[in-house]
Amino acid sequence: MQTNAQDFVPSTTLRRWAGHKEGRKRPLEPERLNVVCGEKDCEVSYVVSITPKNGSPYSRTVSVTLPKYIDYDDKLKAAVTAYRCEGDDPNRANGVRIGLNNSDWGIVKLVVTEFEKLGLRRERWNVRLELYEGVHDEKTEKRWWSEKLGIPLHCFTTPTWFEGKKGKEEYNPHGRARIQRSSPIFAAIVEYTCRKVMGDLLGTVEK
Repeated sequence: MQTNAQDFVPSTTLRRWAGHKEGRKRPLEPERLNVVCGEKDCEVSYVVSITPKNGSPYSRTVSVTLPKYIDYDDKLKAAVTAYRCEGDDPNRANGVRIGLNNSDWGIVKLVVTEFEKLGLRRERWNVRLELYEGVHDEKTEKRWWSEKLGIPLHCFTTPTWFEGKKGKEEYNPHGRARIQRSSPIFAAIVEYTCRKVMGDLLGTVEK
């Protein structure tokens, strides 16, 4: 079933911590999201006001692009459910980060592929592998994960290494992959979509 992308866009970004002031974190109020749709795509944007220490205040627009229509099917629902179980909570990830960490390439690929429907292009993910010393070879595993996920090698960062232990090669033969993307708009869209899907599956409206 094709659904208008506007049904997946919340009214505001998530609340997030903007920085530190006198040793305390200060909350940044959510920005209001504006949606403008063309023939094929929708642009989702917000305006951020910046007041530098030196100079005059100014504003800039932050935006992302989504397909105008989204295939709201079982595959997308499965991907959202997997992300809800295994992924980062955008509300806790500074209201900005979207991320998933798993050793099962099928789960990671499902999320990467289906989230493209929400505008998250696979070549824009950052991928960091978690590997074990004495068990994995960095170049070999990067190529393996790149082929499985369909994500270019240039998206892969320096892996995190752990001390190798006997048996890791049996149940975790290719290590784990962490995909991550930082975007206040996409974080809000993913969280809103998670609540929408779970509400539809359970027949309830999540608060």
